[in-house]
Amino acid sequence: MKKIVALVLAMVMVLGLATVAFGATTTATVKEEGYSLVSMNNATDTDVAADFTKTVTDKVVTTVGDKTTTTYYADSYVIGGVTYYACDATIATTKLVKDGVVVAYLTSANLSAGTTKVATAFVEAKEKPACGDVTKDSYVVDGKSYPVGGATYVLYNGLFVSVDMTATTPVVEHVFAKKAVTTDTKGTPVAIACDECKASFQVVKKVPAAYTGKVNTTVLDAPYVILMGTYAPAAGETVESAKTFDAGIAMYVGMSVMAAAGSAVVLKKKD
Repeated sequence: MKKIVALVLAMVMVLGLATVAFGATTTATVKEEGYSLVSMNNATDTDVAADFTKTVTDKVVTTVGDKTTTTYYADSYVIGGVTYYACDATIATTKLVKDGVVVAYLTSANLSAGTTKVATAFVEAKEKPACGDVTKDSYVVDGKSYPVGGATYVLYNGLFVSVDMTATTPVVEHVFAKKAVTTDTKGTPVAIACDECKASFQVVKKVPAAYTGKVNTTVLDAPYVILMGTYAPAAGETVESAKTFDAGIAMYVGMSVMAAAGSAVVLKKKD
């Protein structure tokens, strides 16, 4: 009895270390009548010649210890032997149309790996940007702004879009002058205002450990720096949460299972 209890406890430990909730996949056949594939620039319009399939994969939630990640997947279509993935119109190459109505925007780019990145907001570049405004359309991912386009696919409002996460979004910089500095009663700089927009920013000697925003070190004499904040979207924009995927999860789960199996072997040898 003790051996059985030990084996059960080992398995419980495995489940506690790594838990993966696999996403359900549903594939349905769609009748071809009335469907056509239209290029995004409307240059071509091809009738769908045969029934096709649509596959929907639920999100996958993975937990390792106290770390939880969610992976999202795009709906996929196999039409005429070609695999397409549903996406936002901004990255689509083709429209799936039924009786003149767009059913889905599609791309032939391989989105089968899914994504763990979620864009919390879209920030549109203004025609005449002011201080702090982005000069190129961008998405906010993990609290930072990245330009539209690029090799990274993220989820935004339930659809895949692309961002360039190797570059920061260009913005109109604030203009500072030392005369705009505010000091305390001891003459220590505590704030500085932008000459153009009059926005005020905190001045510190040491950047707080938890601070992740931009820092300006070129205006004031060392050791003073300006905490510039981040170029966040306007209040009221939709916010969706996402967490970072751990690429070692599969290996971690496998090692945990092997450890439990090893415990079972040891118990058996003691018989």
